[in-house]
Parts: sequence; C-alpha cells; structure tokens
Amino acid sequence: MNKLLILLLAVSIIITSCKKSDNPVTPGDDKKITIGDVVEVTTQSVGTGGGSVKVVKAGDPLNGMEITIPSGSFSSVQTFKISHAEIKSHQFGEKFNPISPLIQIASNHDFSNHAIKIQIPIKLPTNHFASGFFYNENTQKLEIIPSIELTNNTITLITQALPANQKLGKSLDESKTNIIISSIIDSELDKGTVLSSGFEPGVDDWEFDNHGSYVEPDSVLVNQ
Repeated sequence: MNKLLILLLAVSIIITSCKKSDNPVTPGDDKKITIGDVVEVTTQSVGTGGGSVKVVKAGDPLNGMEITIPSGSFSSVQTFKISHAEIKSHQFGEKFNPISPLIQIASNHDFSNHAIKIQIPIKLPTNHFASGFFYNENTQKLEIIPSIELTNNTITLITQALPANQKLGKSLDESKTNIIISSIIDSELDKGTVLSSGFEPGVDDWEFDNHGSYVEPDSVLVNQ
C-alpha cells in the first residue's frame, strides 16, 4: 500500500511538472500519447445477475484479461467491448513506463453499484512495481486505479466507475474507457517519502458493528 501511495505521488509530480516547452509537439498535435491501430478482441454482454467478460485469444497481449461483474451491479444488461492499441510514444516523462498496450473498454454504462474487478495480463520487469491508470484523451491526464493484487504475470484493478472520454457519449465507441498499466523500478520508490495515515487495524477500529453503507448496503462487518 505504501508503494502504491508513493507511486501516485511520484506520477502526480511528473504529470503536473511537465510543460509544453519540455515536451514539444507538432502544431495542432496536443496528444500526450500516440497509439497505433486499434484492435478489437471481444464484445460480450452481462446480465443483471452478474458474470464475467474474458478475452480468449492466443497470442494476443490481452489474452486472459477478465472483467468480473458482481450480481446487482447494473439494473439492465450491459455490453462490454474490449480493444487495444500499441503505445508508440508518450510525453509523461521517463518514469512513466507502459507495460501494456492502451486498453479500451467500451460499455453502455459508466458506474456500477458494486466494485468491478479487472484482471489484466502483464510482464512485470524484474524489481518493478506496477499500477493501472485511466487515461482521458480529452484532458490528456492520468488517474490512478486502485489495485488489489500484483504478480509477475497479472495485475488486478478494482473500480466502480468506468470513466468515459466523451461526457455525453451514447454509443459504445463514444463511451470508451482507456486503461494503461505502467511500472516503475523499486529503487525509485525507495527514494520517496513513505506516506501513512497512522491507522492500525484492530487498534483504531470503532467498537461497534458496521451494518453496511450506501455503497455496500448488504455488507456487514463485525468488529472482533
């Protein structure tokens, strides 16, 4: 968790400190990421009872990618289209190191009632730490995505929102979400300041039961 917070701080500094003069682009070209052709790999629908969308395509960089949608996440059938494109270049600095293609998830809804898990295949470089980012083509900004598991071969992200590039998008293509997995060498993380809230589970917990919340009304956590 500490490494995740450090990475967020480091990337935020990189993004906010880059000026146009530092990253010259050709006239009329304000894109911070240049990609190749977009390749569609699968389109699947999931009902209100939940389910998963999985990429099964041998040799494809997204082979094995899976989106897990809990029951009750949406009030109607949702269609998900997964595509990807090679990242040819970027202007987010030398510490931003994409280890995945630009992944596009197009859907007809952008917010889930429950947390969605997105497992993405990766090849994690030795002594590196990875995180996922939403990339907005309109604002040219990155937003970190919480992750719950990282191995040498996969990273699992968790989110309730699939933020779209187009604010008023109606079709799948207009409401696509861009995701990029980037890594950073561990030694760079060790140079940063460790951020901590000071919270200690089992010590700083409330003394009464938690009977759920607006976000997770069915969850009941009992303080032990």
